[in-house]
Amino acid sequence: MSAMSKLGFTLYTWMTRVLPAAVQRPIADSAFSRPLKRVLRGDPSRPRSAETDVRWEDLTFSLTAPYHILHKARKNGIENRICRLARSILRSGDAAIDVGANYGFVSLVMGRSVAPNGRVISFEINPKIAKVLLKSIQRNGLGDVIQLIDKGAGSRLSHDFVTVDHILETSHVSRVAFMKIDTDGSDFDVLVGCKRLLENSRPTLVVEMMAHQEEIHAFLCACGYRCFMDQNGKTVAPGYWPANLIASGEPVVIPPRDAFRA
Repeated sequence: MSAMSKLGFTLYTWMTRVLPAAVQRPIADSAFSRPLKRVLRGDPSRPRSAETDVRWEDLTFSLTAPYHILHKARKNGIENRICRLARSILRSGDAAIDVGANYGFVSLVMGRSVAPNGRVISFEINPKIAKVLLKSIQRNGLGDVIQLIDKGAGSRLSHDFVTVDHILETSHVSRVAFMKIDTDGSDFDVLVGCKRLLENSRPTLVVEMMAHQEEIHAFLCACGYRCFMDQNGKTVAPGYWPANLIASGEPVVIPPRDAFRA
């Protein structure tokens, strides 16, 4: 981490820890603090990233990300229920998929769960974010475990998109135990592009339900999925869609907080 990034993240952490939330935003948005914020955090369209160690449940790993994501990761974790579900299912040697990996918190949890002999295939279409994610993969020694695809996952092959089924075929991965899809609206297209995987492996799946909820549910039923629940563990009834749908061939249980701590 550069000296400027380390200083910026230290000041950001201090501000969020010491100052009341009611005064943080006015200070951050004031004309007085704007020049300092730009120096420390970088251009808003290209936020400055920092690297730090994150402790989550029984895992410790290095994460590179913008300050606000690092702060959240260190304080509370990111997508905790999804991560605990993945950790309860994945074992060394398994394969997992993360579509819409962002800065890779979930991918790194998956990678540590399946290492050293497993595989994680992570899709991140944003080239700037993918570049940062690659740093985290390498710094954690997971280059042989996590395969980063710097394209989007969709329903057909194009210049910017590939299908999950195509990547699995070319990567010689036959079975997948767990899959997360979070693409802010194109999640149904991702599912169409991994129909063969869903029918053959039926991995436990977490999919964002921002759009095409009925189509997603019907498609998963056609692929053989029978159990649908939300992140609170409650059964999902058609028409009452959660933000993220958990689908599986048989019932699954999300472990409670601290379930994996020694």
